[in-house]
Amino acid sequence: MGGVAIFFGFTFACLIWTQDAGSSQTFPLLPILIIPFISGLLDDLVHLKPVAKLLAQGTTASLLFFILDMGITSSYGLLADHAFPTPISYAVTVFTVIIITNSLNLIDGIDGLAAAFSLIACLFFGAWFLMTGYYPYALLCLALAGGILAFLFKNWEPSNIFMGDTGSMVIGTLLSVIAIDFVNRNHALPDSDPLKFSSSLTTAACALIIPLVDTVRIIIIRLSKGISPLVADKRHIHHGLLRLGFTHERAVYFLACLHVGMIGVAIAFRHVSEAILLPVVVLIATALCLWLQRALVRAARPADAKSDKSL
Repeated sequence: MGGVAIFFGFTFACLIWTQDAGSSQTFPLLPILIIPFISGLLDDLVHLKPVAKLLAQGTTASLLFFILDMGITSSYGLLADHAFPTPISYAVTVFTVIIITNSLNLIDGIDGLAAAFSLIACLFFGAWFLMTGYYPYALLCLALAGGILAFLFKNWEPSNIFMGDTGSMVIGTLLSVIAIDFVNRNHALPDSDPLKFSSSLTTAACALIIPLVDTVRIIIIRLSKGISPLVADKRHIHHGLLRLGFTHERAVYFLACLHVGMIGVAIAFRHVSEAILLPVVVLIATALCLWLQRALVRAARPADAKSDKSL
C-alpha cells in the first residue's frame, strides 16, 4: 500500500501549491492519474491480466495525448527533424508511455530500488525545470520526489512497506509525462541557452537509464528463449547482482551510482549532438549488460563443477 501513500501525498502537495506555482495548466493531469492508480491498486489486490494493464496504460497515454496535448512530435534531430504526422506521433507517444511505465514496474524487485531510481530522475528533471523557470513541472517533479523520499525511509531493507503496482504505475506514468515534456521544452530552447542539452532524447533516456536498459534487456532475453515478454522471471539486472553476492542494499547503491553516473555523462556532454551521444550511451549500456552476463557465467562455473564432482 506504499503506492497509495505516495499518490495521495503527491496529489495533496500539488493541490496546495497549484496557485503559487502557476500549475493550472497541469491540473488536468491529476484526474488522468486515477486510471493508473485504480489499475495498479486492482492488480495489487486481485492481480489483473497483463492485457488489462496494457489497456489501462494505453488509455492513459491516449488521454495525455489528446487532453494535455502531450506527445513525441519529431525525432528531435536524431533523424531528419520533421514533425511527425498525428497518427505516428500518437503511436510513438503511447509506446513511450507504456515502455517507461512498465520499466519502473519491472525494476521494482528489491527493497528501495524503484524508489531510488524514481527519486534520482525526479530530482534531475525538477532541478532543470526549476532553473529554466517552468514551475508547473518543477512542482510535479519535486512533489513526487517528496512522496518517494518519505516512502523510501520505510522501503529500505528491511522494508516495512512496499510500493506495489499502485506506486509503480502512478510513478511510471508521471515519469513518462515529465520525460516527454522535458524533451519538448529542451528541444525548443534556443541553442544559446546554457541550460539546453543538444541531445534531448538521450538526456531523457539517461535520466531513466537503468529501468529502460533492464526492460530492453529482459525483453531480448525472453524473446530469444521463446518466452513471452509478459511472463515474470528472475533474469533482471538486480537479480543478477544478488546472484553475484550483492546484498539488497549494496545492489541498490551500485545501480543508483550507475544511474547518477549516466546522468553525469549527459550533463558533461550536453553540447554533443543526438546522433553522436545516443550511440555512445547505447554502447555503454550494452557493455555493462555484457559484463553482467559474463560475471554470471563465471559465477555459475564453480557451482557446476562442484555439482559434477559430487556426481
